[in-house]
Amino acid sequence: MQSLVAALEQGEPWDVYETGLRPVKRDRMIINGMDYRISRFADGSFSAQGIEIPAVATNGLIQPFGIQACVVTGGSGFKNYDNCQIEGVWGAVIASATGVDFTIVQGGYDRIRYAGVPFQKCMIGTSCSSPSLVASRMTETASNRAFVRWQGDASTIWGMSWNYWVELRVGQNTYSTVTS
Repeated sequence: MQSLVAALEQGEPWDVYETGLRPVKRDRMIINGMDYRISRFADGSFSAQGIEIPAVATNGLIQPFGIQACVVTGGSGFKNYDNCQIEGVWGAVIASATGVDFTIVQGGYDRIRYAGVPFQKCMIGTSCSSPSLVASRMTETASNRAFVRWQGDASTIWGMSWNYWVELRVGQNTYSTVTS
């Protein structure tokens, strides 16, 4: 991290922000209840995408911190995922949506019931706009997954700027996140 701060102070862009550079390593990690796929670059910068790991609701019991945790409930042939968080990370830029609700239906079309509330955090050397919901298909079709995409703009102190997005995809009895 020290070399990244020094590069920032000298006006040198981090590898994560350079177009065309490939990560030198890919990892998958569970951090604070989030399942992340992380791409690490040669200079130590990284990008990541994550989705909250749902807790199983206990019938009739109050869940500690349940208002902030992704909870899965279900019945015969379906599972509801409620109050979930989706994240994308690009170096010092984090884009997320919280409160996302979706349903996986075995043998039927999966759907997103609520797109959530987007937010962003831009740290050292960056600034960014608030993400907004720019595209969605709330119900899976025979040929396409349901999805919601939150998008914003970011810039660095060394003059780089880009459009970032994070997307939840629901369909074919599963769910995933993708990022720009």
